[in-house]
Amino acid sequence: MTVHVISWTSARIDGAWSASVSAMPPASPYRAPEVTYWGESRITAGDVYSLGAVLLHAATGRAWQGYEHDALRRDPWFGDLDGELADLLLRCVTAEPESRPTVREVADALSARLPGAQPWEEADDALAPETPQERQSADEPEDDDSEIWTRTIRAPLNKPLRIVLVGVKDGAGCTTTTMMLGAVLADQRQERVLAIDADKHAGRHVRIGGRVFRGTFAGLTDLAASLPEVRRFEDLSLFLSPHRSGLTVLANDSVSRPSAGGQYTDQDFREVLWATRPYFRLTLIDSDKPVSLVLEHADRVVIVSRADPAGLTQAQQTMDRLVTLNRPDLVEEAVVVLNHSRPAAGWTLDTGSVRALRSRCRGLVTVPRDGHLAMASTVELSWLTPVAYKAYLRLAALLLGRRPMFP
Repeated sequence: MTVHVISWTSARIDGAWSASVSAMPPASPYRAPEVTYWGESRITAGDVYSLGAVLLHAATGRAWQGYEHDALRRDPWFGDLDGELADLLLRCVTAEPESRPTVREVADALSARLPGAQPWEEADDALAPETPQERQSADEPEDDDSEIWTRTIRAPLNKPLRIVLVGVKDGAGCTTTTMMLGAVLADQRQERVLAIDADKHAGRHVRIGGRVFRGTFAGLTDLAASLPEVRRFEDLSLFLSPHRSGLTVLANDSVSRPSAGGQYTDQDFREVLWATRPYFRLTLIDSDKPVSLVLEHADRVVIVSRADPAGLTQAQQTMDRLVTLNRPDLVEEAVVVLNHSRPAAGWTLDTGSVRALRSRCRGLVTVPRDGHLAMASTVELSWLTPVAYKAYLRLAALLLGRRPMFP
């Protein structure tokens, strides 16, 4: 028998990983999409994708890219497969990791088709479901302190507060966090809260203007140009899009071209902040990245990252970046958000790393995956799962309350 190596990828074996993301071939058809687009190489769902892609190649004689599923279904060799097996292999190469079968499901299905196959024994901890401790991952208190958080949020503010939200990388969930934090603050305080899209980055990511029903085509640059005519809130509101929670959004993108970021000037931004200050005690600024112009106006910072080992490291690096931008004071006033916006199976967060991160700032909040938020469309507080709402409630309380002596 001749063995021909067709390609290679990374896999988790006995709890260890065989390669880093950067070392893996980027164009490989056996590489799961989350590895390419999200950098998630350390989840078992990625191994299931790779196995399914290899088995499909063996069954049909060629490799298949993720966008070729319709053609795959019409392939005569694929059509000869048993219906249940064909369905299993298609599920293995589904783009969304959560929709793939587990390793146990694949092993059981394949062993049932092998004469004399031995029962598969899995390691005790290698493929176990995520535990409550792993979901808690930030070593947060499990007690329900919702009433305390609510009182903290509703307490009067001594002065107007500007909170800047920055993401450690694209896709970390910075805009979603801005939207949900603003909605919770406005709903709980029963007052207007302003969210400004200060992201100049053009791309296909969803901007905060896409998270509300737009009430105007105008944006930040339009408001800056019209400030001489803005003499009262009714004038200002012509440039804003309200959310039913009480959050008000100042967009910075084109309605016809949502991926195009508005290129405002430094003076535009400063003048808009000054003009809106009399009408809003709380202003959130979705900056996406830590930039000096935005940080010079910040009283608090929210660092948005992912709930994985790389996300912890990137959050630490973002704090270091604040120091290099001459805002070391913002580090201790920061709150870190770890989003489970992508599957979290296959890793645990190092407790020491989590505590080291928490010791530098006001606190750390983990937000569980929520299907409503994952839709990347308009959002409503009433559609959130209770655990997701509670996470944003805690985030709001950490930002508005006194800094804990021992975070």
